[in-house]
Amino acid sequence: MQRSISSSLVLGFATTGITTLALLFGTNSAQAAIVQFTDLASFQANTSGLTTIDFEGLAPRGSYENYSITGLTNSGVKFTGLSSYYGYLYVMDSAAAPIYYDWGGSGAVLLGDYNGTITATLPSGVTAIGSDIMSVISYASPFNITLSTGEKFNLNSLNYPDRQFVGFTSDTAIASISFQTMAGWAELDNFRFGTASTATSVPEPFTIIGTFIGGTAAFRMSKKLKSARK
Repeated sequence: MQRSISSSLVLGFATTGITTLALLFGTNSAQAAIVQFTDLASFQANTSGLTTIDFEGLAPRGSYENYSITGLTNSGVKFTGLSSYYGYLYVMDSAAAPIYYDWGGSGAVLLGDYNGTITATLPSGVTAIGSDIMSVISYASPFNITLSTGEKFNLNSLNYPDRQFVGFTSDTAIASISFQTMAGWAELDNFRFGTASTATSVPEPFTIIGTFIGGTAAFRMSKKLKSARK
């Protein structure tokens, strides 16, 4: 015997179907899978096509160049500075004050303000970023590092004259990265960017839950349809 399907049952099926579709397709965004490196060799082994900005030749020998007003654009990357006062950003030659800037023989570094932020805005399609980070007084200042994808990291720089490398790879493009010191003047050198050689996608927890709920709802709807047709 075939039973007719009531309008309320049809409405229930439709509502369930809409909910299932919303869960399956409305929440399928994936969170960026970020891998952090503190070893340059490991970073290089997991990247390709790296471009390195070493800031050489941008400041007169034994002096500095002020980029606070316009920012510095080099190899398609725009560096800007931000502090509580104004956009503090300089390229410092190590011979200007060797006791502060001669980090392992480097000729020049990019200098930000005390407790200030240096932001690098990147060309499209960049999925790997790395840089030497340093700080002037106090040395080994903690850095807060923020990616445009939303991830935040905390890392200490090393005592003068040693430098700390930090790098990141992502499965999605990174539009910008910011470096903020917590107790000192931020310095960057040998800023590298390119492509991650391997990438994995990590679904957001809600996406996994949504898929599970959607599958359960679809199973229940199938049982109701079978029951209604008997």
